[in-house]
Amino acid sequence: MKFSNNFSQEKGHGYFRKRNKVLVSMITVFGSLMLSSVAMADEVASTTTLSTNVTTSSQPATSTETTSTETTSEQPTTTTSEENPKTSSSEETSSLPQTASATEPTTRSTSAATSTYNTPKIQNDVTFNKATYKSGEDVSISINNPDVTSSDLTVSHLDKVIYELKNAPGNSLVIPNSVFSPNSGYLIDVIGKNADGKQELHKVAGLSVEDDWTVYPRYGVVAGSKDNHNSITKEQVEGYKNSIDQLANMHINNYFFYDVYNTPANPFPANVERFTQDWATFLIPKDETDPEKRKTYLPVIDTEAVKELVSHVHSTGAKAMLYNMIYAVSLDEKIPDQVKSAIVRNLQDHFNFGKTGDVTATDIQQFLDPGDPNWQNFIINVMLKAMKEGGFDGWQGDTMGTNLVEKVNEPGKAFSLSENYPKLAAAATEALKKEGYDFMINDISTGDADRLGKTNVSAPYAEVWGDSIAYDSTYQALTRLTERMRDLYNGKSPIIAAYTHREKNATKLSKDNELLTDAIIAASGGYHMTTAALNTSQDEKGFGVIQAEWYLNQNLPVNADFANAEFNYQEFIVAYQELLRGRETLAHDTRRIGDNTNVLVDGNFIGSNLDNSDGVQPGTVYTITKETNTGDRIAHLINLVGITENKWNSAVNSTTKLSNIQAFVPLGRISKDQAEHANIYWATPDAVEGKYNIQLRETSANVYYDSGAGQWMAAIDVPSLDVWDMLYVKLNEVARVLYQDENGKELERSSDFVGHTGEKIDYSTKDTIAKYLKQGYKLVENEFDKNGPVKFDRDASNINGDGVQEFIVRFTPKIVDFSETQPIQVGQVVPEDTDGSVYPTPKAPNGKSISDLNHLSEKVTRTITYVTEDKNGNNRQEADIVSKTDSLNFSRKGTINLVTGETTLEDWVSKDGTTFADYENPVKNGYVVVSKESNATISPDLNKSGGHTGILAESDDISDIVVYRPVGVYTISYASGKEPSNAIKEIPYLNDSSNPTAISAPTATLPYIEGLEPKDARGQVLNLVDPLDETKGYLLPSPDSPTADTTITYAITKGSVRVRFLTEGSDTDLQEAQDLVTEVDSGTKYTSEAPTEITKDGRIYHLVGHRADSADPSGTVTKGMKTVIYDYKLATGTVIARFVIQDTSTELQPELAVATNVDNGTHYVASAPDEISYDGHIYERIGAADQTGKVEVGTTILIFAYKVKEIPTPQPSQETEKEETVSPLPSVTKVNTTDAHEEKGSPLLTNKEEEKPLETTSQTEELPEVVPNTTQEGTHLPATGEETSQLALLGLGILAGLASLISYKKKQE
Repeated sequence: MKFSNNFSQEKGHGYFRKRNKVLVSMITVFGSLMLSSVAMADEVASTTTLSTNVTTSSQPATSTETTSTETTSEQPTTTTSEENPKTSSSEETSSLPQTASATEPTTRSTSAATSTYNTPKIQNDVTFNKATYKSGEDVSISINNPDVTSSDLTVSHLDKVIYELKNAPGNSLVIPNSVFSPNSGYLIDVIGKNADGKQELHKVAGLSVEDDWTVYPRYGVVAGSKDNHNSITKEQVEGYKNSIDQLANMHINNYFFYDVYNTPANPFPANVERFTQDWATFLIPKDETDPEKRKTYLPVIDTEAVKELVSHVHSTGAKAMLYNMIYAVSLDEKIPDQVKSAIVRNLQDHFNFGKTGDVTATDIQQFLDPGDPNWQNFIINVMLKAMKEGGFDGWQGDTMGTNLVEKVNEPGKAFSLSENYPKLAAAATEALKKEGYDFMINDISTGDADRLGKTNVSAPYAEVWGDSIAYDSTYQALTRLTERMRDLYNGKSPIIAAYTHREKNATKLSKDNELLTDAIIAASGGYHMTTAALNTSQDEKGFGVIQAEWYLNQNLPVNADFANAEFNYQEFIVAYQELLRGRETLAHDTRRIGDNTNVLVDGNFIGSNLDNSDGVQPGTVYTITKETNTGDRIAHLINLVGITENKWNSAVNSTTKLSNIQAFVPLGRISKDQAEHANIYWATPDAVEGKYNIQLRETSANVYYDSGAGQWMAAIDVPSLDVWDMLYVKLNEVARVLYQDENGKELERSSDFVGHTGEKIDYSTKDTIAKYLKQGYKLVENEFDKNGPVKFDRDASNINGDGVQEFIVRFTPKIVDFSETQPIQVGQVVPEDTDGSVYPTPKAPNGKSISDLNHLSEKVTRTITYVTEDKNGNNRQEADIVSKTDSLNFSRKGTINLVTGETTLEDWVSKDGTTFADYENPVKNGYVVVSKESNATISPDLNKSGGHTGILAESDDISDIVVYRPVGVYTISYASGKEPSNAIKEIPYLNDSSNPTAISAPTATLPYIEGLEPKDARGQVLNLVDPLDETKGYLLPSPDSPTADTTITYAITKGSVRVRFLTEGSDTDLQEAQDLVTEVDSGTKYTSEAPTEITKDGRIYHLVGHRADSADPSGTVTKGMKTVIYDYKLATGTVIARFVIQDTSTELQPELAVATNVDNGTHYVASAPDEISYDGHIYERIGAADQTGKVEVGTTILIFAYKVKEIPTPQPSQETEKEETVSPLPSVTKVNTTDAHEEKGSPLLTNKEEEKPLETTSQTEELPEVVPNTTQEGTHLPATGEETSQLALLGLGILAGLASLISYKKKQE
């Protein structure tokens, strides 16, 4: 990273106090006269020059012992190259030594202790009670002339009078706050009159109303008085107040309290009444060695005095800033541990900060890294505490210059101190704003503007020193520097501290040079910090003018002429602040424009401007041209004629007053109307013919079009030019109101109005609009009045091609309704028309005649008539039912154009709707509705009549007819020869009481007649009243038609006989039923028969007999169906199992009944044992163990055959146990002996499904299984030879027992 060595360019106030210390001021006392020799040196070359000025003053000064010293007009000072220490205070500084003295210096002379050092109180003719006002505050004005008994007051904003007060009595005036808008400048014109009405005084003053002082900052200084050794003590308070009051009348809105701090780290200590600035040793003559006398040169600050002055500043509406360094502590103060991380050392030699490798410091202060967060936190808290203690509103930060350094605890990381100014500035701005405080930092000659401008400081502030630094000191440089700050500080108006008399060894103040500097900075958009409250007796008007960077040593007195001029400049800057630096007023962010103004004097063009900076020389008029947002032009003429050098810090420049001047101001590409109607004003803060008047005054001009430049120009006659004139070309717009009809046809137009963008157009459309409304028009658009008060606007969207702002007021004819209740009445006022419009003669509607305008109602009628007819539709006549008549009413309306008389007729509108509602047709006894007739479309629903929809006014009247016919009857006949004596021949239908088209269900019944039954026309027998008892009669059938007769015939009854063959106790047919007779006359004989056996599905059923509850097997036919039923049941069978020796009939055990008397077809299973013991042998079965089948009718014998089982000879063994006897398996043979066992009467197992297995599943029903009762082995023996077998077995048992004993005995042995 490359670093520049030119760090000496960034130096603040403190640096120059330090610089002066290398030059010692010699003080020689000659009686009451003190000669002051001030040696001034350039900060770089360190060479010295001497200048001596001797003037006297009546203001008392200090004295010691018997020697009295008087103060000269230039207070003697001795300065060296040392820097004054700047220290700070915070909540964290309890460990810092208190450098404030709690007692007054004892070395001051007694005369100093008893004297006061006060500026004389100055009374201006007109004063305000505050320097600046906020929104909502009334303005109070005092007339300080006892001869004035009444006053006229006018308040203007630029060229517009906004408030007037005539012949206001007394010496106090109040302007109500409603007159003002915030952040604006105003002209207050006061004419004071005596009791005779003659003018005693005339004063035009400026006034500012602002809610934020930073919008238009006007910065002043409060510093120690050189009348009292640069001190501020309680004896001086009134004098300082006088000075502040003077500055308040110059509208200063913030004060820079300079060098009222104790030390940088404890700037305004609490609970200390007075402290001595012990660090200000540069004020002590170098040859003064007496310690007590040395103390007399040190400034003293009374803290309560400062607080009182801060409070007084606040009473004027202004702010107060406390000055302190941003990155220093006094060498007498120990650096707190928490900020030691900020200690730096030099990386290159510096004339002020020491050698390379040294800790960065002077002989009284040590400097720290402003970017170190610990230091930032420390110093911000110090300042918060100090500002709260002193009542200050912000911190004015300052620097001592910069150098290439590194942190002691971070070697190798080089940086410039100034690189970190923005870091501290950003941190301080943010922290202080949160607490309601402002922060500003000295941006020396705008060198750090590109970085500091991004920190959002409250207002930009910069000292510029001209020749002493690398920046240009020409007058045009002030414009360049001002614009640079404004551009880089986000458009904020900068404060420029340009020291016009620094190091010039002048014997008096150069008024013109000071005013030139004021003018150029103001015209460029900034503010020149010029005035100071120094309480110096030599300043005739009570305030000082800043001449050099150390404010306490302003040696050149301010005379009355200079003071009056400066006073008027400040008034001018306030009154026209919006034209000078208003961001809301000026275009291009307040910058000058490229089209420059030229100046013609005595036939020679001598205008110069920044775009040709080499041309800005003595003998020219420097011009700065700006444009407002509304296109107006402001041209500043700054007189450089008569000056000897183009330097704003010249102490000898004086201008030559000019006359016979013409300024050529470019107006841009405006319209001809704007050019021709422009107002051109001239204003100056300078005295004209010995009188100050800052008002805008109209002057003559020639406005012409410069075809070569392609723009309009104004050649303006300028009455005179002393130092600064301002030309204001107010481009007015032309506006008019056009009254048109709806098609754009112009009815009339207003006269043209002339005014400036933003100004109200003083015109009313009320009378013209009323005229056209009465003529039958309606207002449809009013561009002039739609958004409230109307203003001229050069950028409005309604500007025509000629640049005229046109407002359209558009009308359309009123179209009003007419109707049968409110017809057209020619020449009469339209009812309810508040404008008084009358009916014109109407014109016929399109396609219609005038008479149609009176045909505005219609009626359509519907009539319902009820008639009867005979059954054949003949003999129609009115029924005894009242006819019904209804109407629908229609109307229509039209419109008439009250201007042209044109009319329209609308469609008919029904008052009652367009539908005739249905009526329910009434029920007529003995009749039913059979039809409807109408001359209109009707619905098919015969229950209702009269309903019609879509009725129009043009529809014909409607006639509806409802036709009734008689209801039908039941006609009854009988079989030949069967008619009873009391026979019923006819029964009429009954009406449905709720339906005129229907009959109700019959309620009568037909009687039961033995041997007969009633049938309808289709031969169907009528339904019985009681299906279980036909003697109760028959129900009449429902007729096919309400009007058609129904025929019923009594016929002889018929009967049938059927025979069924069922399983006993069920309704299951074993074979198809047999119809014996079908539909034969009742009384016919019949006889039935039944088979004894029926086979079905392979099973045999035997006849049981005739079912008792069925019809007789033989008899006569009766009405209906007779059924004869015969019952059957399944035949049974028995199954027996026998166990025999193969090929013999010898049975090994008794036979087993498998099934006894079981229904044939029942499934059975017979099981045989594997072995049977018989007669001393074991027989084993031959064949399967099971036999299955179905039970057959009769007895079935199942044979299981067996044979003797072969037993192998056993081997002897001690362990042989008794072996079991195994029966041989028998062979099986089936023998059917059905007949032999048929009568055993064994119980039957019913099996409804033959051939089904015994096992059951969820899908099939299992046939019952017949399981034989098998005998357990050894418990049942076959009958043959039973006793012999038992004896044999007994013998075998004895032999087995003996064998056991023998075996046991052998084991014992």
